[in-house]
Amino acid sequence: MNEEIQNDGEIQIISLKDEDGNDRDFEIIDELDYEGVHYCALLPYYEDVEELDAKSEDDDTEILIMSLMPDENGDEYCEMIEDDDLFEKVTAMFDERIAKMYDDEENNPEPLLGE
Repeated sequence: MNEEIQNDGEIQIISLKDEDGNDRDFEIIDELDYEGVHYCALLPYYEDVEELDAKSEDDDTEILIMSLMPDENGDEYCEMIEDDDLFEKVTAMFDERIAKMYDDEENNPEPLLGE
């Protein structure tokens, strides 16, 4: 899978090529290290709000969990997690972290502009 990572302020976008060669953009919503490997939780990214609204109606959006591995040049690339047990462990860690993130946001919402 080919990828390109860009950082738009606080949003990190990664472009991946799917098996058909199509570019797909994903937002990195969380990252963690486990047993010496760096993992990312990715959500499909839509710059166009109308496209996002249409996709939201489908409600089939899944979070992708991938490892970020260095190549021989030191550049990073994404790799699917092949080991089922490892995938379950890493997914459970992300589930816990993401649930806590949303709980924190609900309990401590950021103030509106001007307050």
